[in-house]
Amino acid sequence: GPRRIRTEDMDEASDLLLRIGKKYTGSYSYKSPIWHATVASLLGYDDNPGLLRRLLDHEAEREGFLHPERFEFEIKSSPDSPDNNPNYVTLDLGEGENIRIQGRIDRIDTTPDGYFAIIDYKTGSQYPNGKRISEGKALQLPLYLLALEKMYENTDKPRIGIGGSYLEISRKIKQTWPLLDPERKHIAGHSRARGTTGFHDVTKGALAAAQQYINGMRAGVFPLPQDRCTISSYCPYSGICRFDRFRNAEQSEEGGEDGRD
Repeated sequence: GPRRIRTEDMDEASDLLLRIGKKYTGSYSYKSPIWHATVASLLGYDDNPGLLRRLLDHEAEREGFLHPERFEFEIKSSPDSPDNNPNYVTLDLGEGENIRIQGRIDRIDTTPDGYFAIIDYKTGSQYPNGKRISEGKALQLPLYLLALEKMYENTDKPRIGIGGSYLEISRKIKQTWPLLDPERKHIAGHSRARGTTGFHDVTKGALAAAQQYINGMRAGVFPLPQDRCTISSYCPYSGICRFDRFRNAEQSEEGGEDGRD
């Protein structure tokens, strides 16, 4: 069954992961210095541990009761659906409206008694925080939680989602939990963390936010972001960009147009 990496497993696990890493990186014919530096940062060099070893260290040191169970898990109508079945889960938005959730989940950690968490790998340092998720501006983690609960609701072992995490794997290994049930945060090993206020309202609110975005797209409403563009001088995309900080400022002062062109 699924289990976590343990300290006593580190040497064996590290050797295995290095063999796999050398096999796959060796299958490419790249010769550039950048490629060699990338491989060195991944596998390590001299006495410097690479990214793969540091990821193993992180996994061995983390606390909690979750164990990795699934990787690259494809969402589908039920866990036992054949491969030729539609690869989506249907969630009820209310008022006769449904939404189909599709995708692959990087990793699912579980406990023997049916709790689970979603782990989303990130190779960069830019990803949503808890505030954006609570505001309905980042829907991936809460919608995936709801989709997995839906997948397992009619099985012998229903699943209960406790949260979603981003695991940054770049120059550093960093794990954050922007979506976490305060009542079950100890399962993830974060008893001292604050957790997500109104966790269940936030996850269910993601459906309402999705409905709002769907209605907007149907109506042709694509509001411009007013707080995302930080370029203050030359921009190579200025000829096609619809962002205009002066127009946005005018709209704010006037009490708001709806963002349509």
